[in-house]
Amino acid sequence: IEALLPYGIRVTLHDVAIVASAAVLVVGLHVLLQYTDLGRKMRAMADNPDLARVSGIRTKRVKLWTWVIGAGLAGAGGVFLGLFNQLSPRMGFNLLLVIFAAVILGGIGSVYGAMAGGFLIGMINQLTPFFSNVVGALPIAPNWLERLLESLISIEYANAIAFVIMVAVLLIRPNGIAGEGAT
Repeated sequence: IEALLPYGIRVTLHDVAIVASAAVLVVGLHVLLQYTDLGRKMRAMADNPDLARVSGIRTKRVKLWTWVIGAGLAGAGGVFLGLFNQLSPRMGFNLLLVIFAAVILGGIGSVYGAMAGGFLIGMINQLTPFFSNVVGALPIAPNWLERLLESLISIEYANAIAFVIMVAVLLIRPNGIAGEGAT
């Protein structure tokens, strides 16, 4: 796989397996939310919990299943993270702000927006070193500009760059990428 990718990008079979597993979970969540009775009830409760309750939906059971599914997905995410990093009790704490940024960027109340926001933040974080190398190889910029851009677009600032892009998107779309307008 590595021979097919330019610029020294390295992708292992381990990485492909994790991405494929995550894709299966995302498609499974989509199928659950769109094509099952439980998904219909979850969406009804997300829109209006009181109306869902008076229309006969057992809200306590739906809440229970929502928590079970959410915990299962969070557990799968933790396993995927553990495959990349050394396990420690606080390993998820470092990602908390990034996860929050992804949800805000995607739009509060939108599952698909949160997925898109997470994908966008993840791509920004992972491609920051690549952009640093590309900027350093630009022959047209003066040396002082190259050094400035290399220092600004470095791996240390990957999360900061993601937050700056989040703020820029929120200035244009205050409800996030897929957030619903205020009613």
